[in-house]
Formats: sequence, C-alpha cells, structure tokens
Amino acid sequence: MMRNRKERKMLTIPLAWTLVSLALIPLAIIILTHLITLQNFSKTFLWLSDHVEAAAFEYLALIFVAALIYAFSRRLWVAYAVPGVLYMALTLISYYKNTINGEPLLLRDFTLASQFSEILNFALPQIVFSFHTVISLLLFLLIGAGLYILNIHIRKVKYLRPILSGISAVCIIVFLFTPLFSNWAINMSSELSSEEERIAEYGAGLGLYCTYVQNQKNIEMLSSIPVDELYEQIDSIDTENTEGTEKTDPDPLPSVTPTPEVTQLPHVIFLMSESFFDVTQLPLVSFSEDPIPVFHSLAHKHTSGDFISNTYSGGTGYVEMEVLTGICSNLLNEADTLTSLSPDDIYNQIPSITDVFLDYGYRLSFVHSYNSNLYNREAIYSAFGFDDILFDKDFSKDAEIRGGYISDMALSEKIISLYEENNGGPTFTFAVSMENHQPYTADKFGHNTEIDISSTVLSDIELAQLGSYVNGLNDADAALGRLVEYFSEKDEPVMIVFFGDHLPNLKVSETDTIYTKLGYSSTSATTDWNTDELLRMLSTNYVIWSNYENDIPDDKSESCNTLGLTVLKRLGFELKGYYAWLNKFVAPSTLIYRPRLYVDSQGNAYSSVPPEDKAAIDRYALAVYDIVYNGNSVFKVSRNNKEEE
Repeated sequence: MMRNRKERKMLTIPLAWTLVSLALIPLAIIILTHLITLQNFSKTFLWLSDHVEAAAFEYLALIFVAALIYAFSRRLWVAYAVPGVLYMALTLISYYKNTINGEPLLLRDFTLASQFSEILNFALPQIVFSFHTVISLLLFLLIGAGLYILNIHIRKVKYLRPILSGISAVCIIVFLFTPLFSNWAINMSSELSSEEERIAEYGAGLGLYCTYVQNQKNIEMLSSIPVDELYEQIDSIDTENTEGTEKTDPDPLPSVTPTPEVTQLPHVIFLMSESFFDVTQLPLVSFSEDPIPVFHSLAHKHTSGDFISNTYSGGTGYVEMEVLTGICSNLLNEADTLTSLSPDDIYNQIPSITDVFLDYGYRLSFVHSYNSNLYNREAIYSAFGFDDILFDKDFSKDAEIRGGYISDMALSEKIISLYEENNGGPTFTFAVSMENHQPYTADKFGHNTEIDISSTVLSDIELAQLGSYVNGLNDADAALGRLVEYFSEKDEPVMIVFFGDHLPNLKVSETDTIYTKLGYSSTSATTDWNTDELLRMLSTNYVIWSNYENDIPDDKSESCNTLGLTVLKRLGFELKGYYAWLNKFVAPSTLIYRPRLYVDSQGNAYSSVPPEDKAAIDRYALAVYDIVYNGNSVFKVSRNNKEEE
C-alpha cells in the first residue's frame, strides 16, 4: 500500500516524468539501433564512449524531433515511435543489405525506393534475425509499451506544449537550414573518405546525414568549375603531340587483322552473365569435372582476363551503365546513380558506345531475361538509341525456366533469333542474363548439380548452396557454348564479348560467406577489406571471341570503365569526341576508380589515387560533371531516336 501511494505521488509530478522520459527517448533509440549494427552489447556501449561527439550529435537531432512531436501529440509513445521506427527501419535495412550484399544502405539506394518490393523479394529468403536483433526489437516494443502506459497516468502540464514546440521548432530550423550542424557533420566525418566508411563508423542514420551534407558541399564546389580545359583537350586530340605531361597509352591494342575474306562490319554481342566468375579459382574446394569448360577453352585461345566490376554481389544495372558509357559512378554526386538521373531526357546527352555503333549504321538491340522494373532500363536505352528493348514478356511463353528465371540457354536462343530476324546490315546486341541470380538455395534448381563438389571446410548445407550456384554457372557456360557454336558456322564476322557483372552473393550466415569459409576473403564486411582484397572481391572474368580475327590481342585486365572503349578500338572504329578524349586522357592512366580502390592501367591497386594519376582523375571528374550536371557543353551527343523519326 505504501509503495502504491509513493508511485501515485511520483506520478503527480508530471513535469519531471515528462522531461525525463523525453530525455531518455533519444538514448534508447541510439543504443537499440547500434545494437543491431554492432550485434554486441559491450561493443554498443563502447561505441558510445568512443564516439561521444557522434552520439551527442545524434542525441540532439532526436531530442529536437521527439520534443516537437510530443508538443503536438501530447503522447510520449508517439514522440518515441515516429523517430524510433524511422531510425530502426533505416538501421535494419542497412544491416541486412550489408549482410546480404556486403554493402550498407547508401544514399543512392533511395533512388530505388519505388522498386522496394521487387528488391525485398530477393532479400527475404536470406534474412535471418539474430539474437541481438531480436532483443533490440523486443526492447524497442517494450519501451514503447511502457511509455504508452506511463502517458496514461501522467497529468498534463500547462504551457509545456507551446514551450516545447517553440524551442524544438527553432532548434530543428537551425539544425536543417543553417550551416551550424551541417558544418559540424562535415568536420566530424572529414577523415572518412567514403560513404561506406561513414556508415560503418556512425551507423545508418548519422552516416547517411553526413554523406548528404558532404554531397551538397561537393555540388556547390563542382558548379563553380570551368570546363575550358575540356575544350582545349578536345582541340588537341587531332594533333600529333600535345603540350604537357600526359601519359601515352602503355598498352595500346595491336592492329587486329581480319581474315582476307572479311569485307563487312562484324556483328557484335555483349553478353553480361549474372554473377559469372571462374569458381575454380576458389581455394580449398574441388570439382569432379570442370564446371565451365567452354569458358576455359575460349579463354585459352582468345583474349581473356579479370573484369573489375564497380560493385560486389549486386547492382547489375550500375555495371551495365559504366560499360556502355565509360562514366565512373564514383565521380557522380553520392546521392545519384547512373540509372536514376532526372529528368529522363538527361540520357539524351550522355555519351554511350551505342553512339559509335549508330554512326557505323548498326541496328541496336537490348535484351534482358527478366522484367523491366529495375534500373529505369526502358527510358535509358530508348534514349541511347536501341531499336529493340526486350524483357521477359518478349520471350515465347514456352521459354525454358531454370532456377525460377528464364534460362541462359533461352537467352542465347533469343540473341540468335534477333540476328536471324535482322534485315541486313551489322547488329549490336547487349544482353543481360538472369538465371544465376541470388538467392542460391539448395533447392533452387530442384535437384543437385551433376558436378560433385568437395571441401574439407564447408558443411553439407554450404556445399549444397555452392552447388546451386555452380549449377547455374554450368548452364551459363553451356549457353555461351551455344552462341559460339552457332556463330562459328556463319560466314559473316561476329564478335562476342562475355563477362560477369559481379561476384555472386554466397552468404551462409550473418557473419560468414563461402568466401570467408574458404579463405578467399577475410571477412564478410566489405569496409574491412584491404586494397588487394577489395580488388579480388570486385573481380570476375571476361573473354572476347570472334570468328574472323587472325591476330588475337594478349590477355589483360579490363573493367566496367574500360571494356566498351577496348572493344571499340579492337573493332577498328574511329574514335571521336568523348571516346577519343577518354582514350587519350584517362585510359592511359586509369583502369577503375571507386571508393577505397584505384587501379591504374598497369593493374596496380591503391587505396587512393596516387599523385602521378591525380591529374587524370581530376580531368575525368571534370568531364563527368560537364556531361551529367552541366548539360554536356563539351561532348555533344547527336542521336536519331525512334520517337524523333
């Protein structure tokens, strides 16, 4: 009885209860979200002690919002739920995106918000709630319930609402619309060079905010950059020698000699194979037979090597765009992707290798054995001048289904049919497969692969998962073989450029992948990879086959930034405008440039751009700014789109 009277007496001091509750709300949200990110109680509290400034920043932001919401709703649980649910949602999405694809939620991912349900379908089978995640969610709900009950018993305080609303509104205005807090965020995160590092250090909420304000600062800086230098470089391309210290191409393509009877332009096929890479490179695992015999046979006789992607475990559309344009995504504003620029007609001004093919009178076809929901492909490829833009709905109703998707063999047959339907003249086909897309569940193909896989470090479940991937890989190899077999018999010249878009997602738990189990990578956390490891985990394989060349160029590494240019040079096409500039001022120095990795044209990897190549990257950044954000004042693009004809 005495205890109940005391509790009732305490609840009659409403101001203290309200203010203490409001003060604890941000702290609870911060602790619970970082518990999900760090998956460890001691690490969570250690983070608070090691990141006092970041925690204070988050606390102030959340207390302003919570106070304002309480002022309007007079409900503590609402003041807790609104910012709490948002913060928890960002954290959960970021955490599980990181465990599945090795990359946290990034600012650019918000451009895919309208395709969230499509992405969720891929992710759901791979989401497993860990102990710490479950505890965090339960505590979040319990705190919300406690605040709901407490709110019922707290007497309302007169004048508290207008006071709180006034103070919090002023603070939020200062927070959002003055440089005070934005400069604080920039200074606090100045030593973190990439968005992945900011989110790894500060969590999803604060990491995304720091990236946003840094991005706004970069936009202001870029808008003041003159592009006169680009005009001067374009003018210098036709001269034999240019002043300055630009590098010359250290590995120019040799003059490829066609067989004497070849008198016409070759048909060109780019086949980007979903998650294809040479799985036999993995250590501590063996196969009863070669899972990709066609690829190995072609690689032995034709030009092949590593293909360095801009992404790991996902992001197919981003790879497509870099191959087609030669534009480095790392030079865009961090909130942008090459597939989400607006308005859509901006793609009419972005250079593409399709421009060169169009100049030579090619018919252009894009075909993808999945739907058109992701990456804005229909609008982009229409702007790029493709005559045919085909998706799963354009395949026959009886097209073979493998692993839940249209098979790679059906895609090869579609490529062949496009060739046969052509009314004459050369064709350029850009094809993207889907069969071997994640998730790689043991029952994806309904049965185990005929190739036996053994390993002393993988469990039966993990072997079954790897076997599912190998099954799809073997199908992709057979589909490549079908194309080569068919076009080998043709009198017309044909070139096939085959490459994998990124490594497959071979996740086996929240902390392990097939790669970590086999020692191919040290950890599943991409932000912990060193330079050499990052290069390895971004590398797939490619091969270029043709039925008409006498001299085959030597093997070398390619990247999503250079492959398109390499093929144009190999075809012997005249390079003009952007591609002539790219060939002269960037390609001699740079193979790929992305966060925490720079690879020069010799294949040397660095964590940041070395001093001798900084000028080339600065020129590259200037060109990308002019093309994407300045109306492409230098590299003019002229296409005859079907809609205009």
